[in-house]
Amino acid sequence: VLVPVRRASDVANHMVDFALRLAGKSGQVAVGTCIGDRDDRRRAEEMLASLVDPFEGDVETRVSRSDITDFLAATGAQYDLVVIGASQDRSAASRFISPPTFERLEAVETDVAIVDSD
Repeated sequence: VLVPVRRASDVANHMVDFALRLAGKSGQVAVGTCIGDRDDRRRAEEMLASLVDPFEGDVETRVSRSDITDFLAATGAQYDLVVIGASQDRSAASRFISPPTFERLEAVETDVAIVDSD
């Protein structure tokens, strides 16, 4: 199961927990984040390590410099499921300029689950 996250948050914790329960003892979970060309890879790696540290199970972390939709299109087929968080905290203007990730996933060749913590 692949769990892409923007930042550590309650929603991210719920997604990792859900993915681990789905994967069970024999499955694997990858938690990843996408950073821009100028973003700090070390900070992203530390955020992911802190996010997955409380969980038991086979969890890997991934940091990509590509856009989230490009990353998911390139790697989604390697997983049985991609778990996406719901964007509840964005303004209408923000959604107009950049639609939520789940609305831009036409090229992902796997199943997608959308997790909302509410």
